[in-house]
Amino acid sequence: MNGLMPWLRTTLRRLERFFRERVRLSDGNLWLVLSPDMTKLQQAISILFEPEEYESAVSMLDGLRIDRRPASLYLKLAAVRCSGGSLQRLKHAIEMGNQDFRDLLMDAGFEGANAHLKWVPRPFYQRDAEHWLAGGQIDGVEFGPYEDVWYLTTILRRKKDAKIISLYALEPTVIYMVLYVSGKEELIAQNHLVKRDGTDE
Repeated sequence: MNGLMPWLRTTLRRLERFFRERVRLSDGNLWLVLSPDMTKLQQAISILFEPEEYESAVSMLDGLRIDRRPASLYLKLAAVRCSGGSLQRLKHAIEMGNQDFRDLLMDAGFEGANAHLKWVPRPFYQRDAEHWLAGGQIDGVEFGPYEDVWYLTTILRRKKDAKIISLYALEPTVIYMVLYVSGKEELIAQNHLVKRDGTDE
């Protein structure tokens, strides 16, 4: 028993170095450290959030509780995906999950049993937005800056004139800030936009 504790401490330090993240033990559940989902959660947070925000994101996820019990790692992954790497959006995702976890799963696109295992996080930093603004291409991003589009509303799929003014996020889907002819700005997901030209009335 005396030799077990030093070995355990050494092993945990190696795991910490390997993942370049702090290994967090919760309530003494060592299996959480070795869980593939836990590893995926740690990696997703590291990919999407800035290094100095990692601890804050992990700590905030402890507030995601379903029926007064800690949320599953599956739901935490959904919250991280919905955050897109923003602490403010993570807070909103946690609040939504605490109200109805099904809404959180739907927004994250985790509707299948193993959907979270297929998810590959896509980081989005200020330099990516600047690259796109300068005319650079980003995989999966269909529209460029200042492009004229139609926003297809959910009610009767009516069209509204809009102009792309910025790229806002890549997770959980590509999201743009658009400007309407009225002068109002709004965040819209790419799947609700279509290219507008002179013949598309």
